[in-house]
Order: sequence, then C-alpha cells, then structure tokens
Amino acid sequence: MRPYESYRPTQELWLPSIPEHWDFCKIKYAFQERAERGYPDEPLLVASQNMGVVPKEVYGSRTVEATKDLHLLKLVRTGDFVISLRSFQGGIEYAYYQGIISPAYTVMVPNEIIVPGYFKCESRVKKG
Repeated sequence: MRPYESYRPTQELWLPSIPEHWDFCKIKYAFQERAERGYPDEPLLVASQNMGVVPKEVYGSRTVEATKDLHLLKLVRTGDFVISLRSFQGGIEYAYYQGIISPAYTVMVPNEIIVPGYFKCESRVKKG
C-alpha cells in the first residue's frame, strides 16, 4: 500500500500523524449506542472474535442459549458494532446479521462520519 502524499500531526502519542485529508475525533462522536429491546422473534446472535456478530446456529453450540425473557435482549441491526464482554481483548465486533443479543453487550451504531470497513475484519464470515 502506497503512503499518502501529505500528513498532519496529531496530539496523540500513539498516533503521531494522520493523512492530511482525514478527520480526527474521539470515538464517542463516531458511534451512538442502540439499546432497543422488545424483539423476541428475532434470531439469537453471538458476538465472536473470529466471526463477528452472527446467528447462534452459524457459530455453533458452544454458547449458552437464552430461552426466556427474550424481550429483554438488545436489538442488533446489520452494520452495527457490538462491544463484547471481552472488549479488553479487542472485542468490537461487526454485525453481519440482524437479531438480538444479551443486554450485557453494548450495541453501537456507526455515524455517517466513519467508514465501517475500517473497524471490521474483512476476512470474517459474511452473510450470503
């Protein structure tokens, strides 16, 4: 990959410069939290580091399955991001499917100011 023509400095020690045409903002301005509940008929989702956010049947039977109080689970739409319980291990996962997930997860909707592909791994399982 070729470098950009010009860069500008940032105030961040971990990121000394960015391409001149990029914007720089705190992540809290790039996403909004989604906390919608009340969709018990949606499929159950799993947030995994190797596959992203996928239906439980795609991931397999290695997880505990919710069987009651499904109306309390959070709605995830395709294109959302889910911050997993293991976020300290890099657990921001892209949702390839719509469904519901444990209320222990944080569901984040990307704002139009970001490029979602930058935050997701292209090598993961995709719908269709």
